[in-house]
Amino acid sequence: MVNHGIFISISCYNGKKSGGHQVHILFWVLIGLWVVMDFYILIFYKNRKDKLAIERRSKYVMVILISAGMLSGPFLVEGSREAFQEPFWWLRQIGLVIILAGIIVRIIAIRQLGENFSRDVDVHQDKNLYQQGLYRFVRHPSYLGEVMIFLGVAIVYHHWLASLLAFVLPTLAFVYRIQVEEKMLLSFFPVAYADYMKKTKKLVPFIY
Repeated sequence: MVNHGIFISISCYNGKKSGGHQVHILFWVLIGLWVVMDFYILIFYKNRKDKLAIERRSKYVMVILISAGMLSGPFLVEGSREAFQEPFWWLRQIGLVIILAGIIVRIIAIRQLGENFSRDVDVHQDKNLYQQGLYRFVRHPSYLGEVMIFLGVAIVYHHWLASLLAFVLPTLAFVYRIQVEEKMLLSFFPVAYADYMKKTKKLVPFIY
């Protein structure tokens, strides 16, 4: 998926000061788990052949914005590496919990959607509007999981500008992706999806 190079690239954050810190190591374990999860999706969730429509441009927009958000801090923001290497206090520990929760939410959302899940924005012949499980509360819970991960990473980065970039740019990518996806779904399911939109929020339960 979009974060395959992130684990290696942002490892420049892992300096000598943080090398022996168990909590810093836990951060890298969680990032590694996230990358493995998306590799699994890339390999085992094949796009179906019976597509009525497909859109790929938003995927590349996401790659650009997510990469920019995650990597700007390590490479471009002065002082961000030093900030990351500082000891973890309670707020940064909460960031780790949010990352783990985001991974869990994304896994559950993908498993619940089953064969209807796709790496691209598409509609196929027998696609149904799944409205059970997490999809009762938000229309895009797998994206919610990703945004939670970015929020957790932003908290762990511990630098105002690096954190802002790590959260805002990837979140904008998913907001754009949602707009593209919902436009397509409305064109194929004008009544059913419009009704679904009235009952649920896009990304954050009860809020947005």
